[in-house]
Amino acid sequence: MDVAFEVRYGEDRYAIGRLILLRAADIGLSRSDFVRRLGYHNMAKGHRTLSRMLTTGLVADFMQPSLAAALEIHPAALDAAVVATAAQHRAEKEARLNAKDTAYRTAFRPHIRAEVERAVPTPLFVAIVYGPALRIVPLADEAWTTDEVARRRLIERAIVGHYRRWRGRLPSYGRITGYLAVSGTLGHYDVGVPYAVDGNPIGPPMIVDRIGVGALTINGHPIPSKWFDARSEAVGGGKPCVILEWPIAKPSDP
Repeated sequence: MDVAFEVRYGEDRYAIGRLILLRAADIGLSRSDFVRRLGYHNMAKGHRTLSRMLTTGLVADFMQPSLAAALEIHPAALDAAVVATAAQHRAEKEARLNAKDTAYRTAFRPHIRAEVERAVPTPLFVAIVYGPALRIVPLADEAWTTDEVARRRLIERAIVGHYRRWRGRLPSYGRITGYLAVSGTLGHYDVGVPYAVDGNPIGPPMIVDRIGVGALTINGHPIPSKWFDARSEAVGGGKPCVILEWPIAKPSDP
């Protein structure tokens, strides 16, 4: 005889999980009973699917009719739980993005970055290995604290040197189209003055998207980018995976 529906850690996190747990308790279903009601003959696979559903709150559209039947509820009740869970997912994503933005602004320092023809690098692996540092122009910190004339001279020298070193093209990103002297942040964007490849300023300060990042994780541990590594995060449940953010995601505007 199957034991009662055993509740495991984190399975009541989402609205859809709480609905399943409450209804299973009301009806007197065990985990195996519930898996069979979902139509699984391979019990191991069914249990994995159930566990994933409870811990992530993700329910495939095709599974919703059988899920409502298994719980002996009206489909509208299930729809309400799915909608509530989706709202939780949005709130969690917003919180993660805001936390990453806070980390970015905390780690921020003025810098020069290369503007390129491909905002989304191809192939991705090269950009993931090097991180955003591939687009960052080496420049002494004193350039941002010295007088305007000296700053202009140091920026020009750095840009020209960078452009010559890479012969006008960056691996994965393609042709260098210009440069940006980024001096600060505004909301979820960067602010900087555009420069031509010869090191001369070509316009007023502008608001731009931040450089997208990629991170490779091995066994759940990230290999951080070489620039603003606070933005990398570990995901994947211990399996090798790649985090891609081109273009970088931002929280929704209020």
